[in-house]
Amino acid sequence: MLSKAFLREHAYAISLASHFEFDIFAHSDIRVEKQKVAKDMILFYLASTLLSGWSNMYRAITISVVFYTIRVISRNKDEKIAKAVKLDEIRSAYNDHNTYINDKMLLFQTTAPRKTEAYQLCSSTVVQQCLMSKQRGEAIYSSALEPTSSDKLNKITCNLRMQKAGILGTVGGYQIMVSALDDSESDGLKELEATKNWVVYINARPLPAVPDSN
Repeated sequence: MLSKAFLREHAYAISLASHFEFDIFAHSDIRVEKQKVAKDMILFYLASTLLSGWSNMYRAITISVVFYTIRVISRNKDEKIAKAVKLDEIRSAYNDHNTYINDKMLLFQTTAPRKTEAYQLCSSTVVQQCLMSKQRGEAIYSSALEPTSSDKLNKITCNLRMQKAGILGTVGGYQIMVSALDDSESDGLKELEATKNWVVYINARPLPAVPDSN
């Protein structure tokens, strides 16, 4: 017989494991900062050389104004490039999330009708979870298309990846459940009762904790 403890232990383990999927950007950030420092040093050297015949006061004022103007222009350009790159990452994560959900929904919807009532209940529950995750993904992606900062784009990327991790956990729990049904020697009523317990757990499960993208 499929116990509640078995379902809770294994389904939750899959869900927790999926939350550890993350990316590390530290090395790329350090490389970008080194490039900016090197560029500043070159600009300062060129400006000092070109204005070497001026008095110290005028040279300092001119170098400061020129240096500040170049830095503002450069920073704006760098920010636009960074935003474009981040938007590409967000679009890729969104498309990956949607493709995975659409594939799983099609699979569940085409195979469930040929199965028992317990299987159909499992499949319909996961399809509903997929629809909810898809709606959240669409809302998150829409927020990326509005004017926003690079920091918020980073949070939006994290949001989308956590949505994918959350649905991976749900599908993993489903696969454990149907595997248990395949191996079960219980009658149909006991299988259905166990499946209902699993559905209650899945629907009551907290959503993945993600940073606020607003």
